Amino acid sequence: MPLQASHLSKISTQPNSAFCIPARRSCIGMTPLCAELCYALKNRFIFPDIAAVHAENLRRLRELEDDRHMSVAKQELLDAIPINLSLFRIHGAGDFYSQWYVDLWCEVVRARPHTHFWTYTRSFQLEFRPMLRLCPNFTLWASTDGYNWIDAVRFVQDHKAYKVRHAWWPRDQTTPADAVVCPATNGGMNPNGACERCQLCVHRDTMNGRDISFETH
Repeated sequence: MPLQASHLSKISTQPNSAFCIPARRSCIGMTPLCAELCYALKNRFIFPDIAAVHAENLRRLRELEDDRHMSVAKQELLDAIPINLSLFRIHGAGDFYSQWYVDLWCEVVRARPHTHFWTYTRSFQLEFRPMLRLCPNFTLWASTDGYNWIDAVRFVQDHKAYKVRHAWWPRDQTTPADAVVCPATNGGMNPNGACERCQLCVHRDTMNGRDISFETH
């Protein structure tokens, strides 16, 4: 089957506004906290029909990567993303698992300059600077917790020219006091459709160099 996008939330106003692959299986930077508490390992993400789509996406990507079919994978992703979307989240579940996969998304994002893409990663061993340089419509956050914060600090420093900041989770003693709290995690906003309404994480300049933190995950 070709690659498939899905709804960002249960009441998404933009159809097929996220791309997902299975958490854990694709998360090369997973920490013990992720394994214990990640939202993408529970709730609706484990419903059989949803889990099957995510698993098939990863299977298809690895099939194409093995054969180095970048152009085929790029076209399948572009076909899955409605052309008129203003926002698109890479990885409502899952993470970047190889350099080929990062480079694939660079090609996709460059091909859709009128859509703004954003995502979070713990795959700090991969190289994102070319993608950030070539794709001003792409925003990247370093998912940070008490297990990986040293590597995350180094990653953010290496990518500071492209305004990569920390997404702290959960909020604890390592979180900077001036980090902005995600309103969907502290009762300030209904979580359903919150990303589309809030957009704090979506654009590089919105936070003025500040981190964001999540009280729940």
